[in-house]
Amino acid sequence: MSISQPECQDVDDSTRTAIARVTHIIHVLTSHFVPLTDALLLEAYEWAVEQETSVKDLLQQDFGDALVASIVSNR
Repeated sequence: MSISQPECQDVDDSTRTAIARVTHIIHVLTSHFVPLTDALLLEAYEWAVEQETSVKDLLQQDFGDALVASIVSNR
């Protein structure tokens, strides 16, 4: 007996990038003990997109610090 796998759809690059960006933003914010809200995540996501850097740059300490400083100062 074999278990059938549901058909998987390919995830396009822009969706994959957006998912990775949100994942990294959540990691950065939680590592700085910033409480997460949908509004805060949206603000952080928009800030990250405006920086026009690669998604993996979010994991660099100075970039993460700048993200947190920008988001916290707007509150």
